[in-house]
Amino acid sequence: LEAVTETATHQTIFSQSHLRFVIPIILVASMTSSIGPVNSIGGAIFGSLITLVIPGLIAHFAGEKLLGNAAERAFQFAIVALGVVILCFGTYQAILNVAKLHVNHTSTS
Repeated sequence: LEAVTETATHQTIFSQSHLRFVIPIILVASMTSSIGPVNSIGGAIFGSLITLVIPGLIAHFAGEKLLGNAAERAFQFAIVALGVVILCFGTYQAILNVAKLHVNHTSTS
């Protein structure tokens, strides 16, 4: 019974954390006339999270239990930092592209 309760708690936390990311994207997507810009911004954010930030954090927290050395810790921090930089840069570029599309659309109308 204890394992079932623990699994239910983990599923609740997992669902809540995903909803925190997905609900704002759904709200923005429902307010726009084109889903392309929302897709590019969401792709920039989730792409870097899935490929760099989350694996780096998993390695860091798993490494705490395995007592990794200082070089491994520095590498894990570098992976997370690179992921955050790419997340910021990718999101910035996606927002610039959306702004260009908006300016071009309003000037031709």
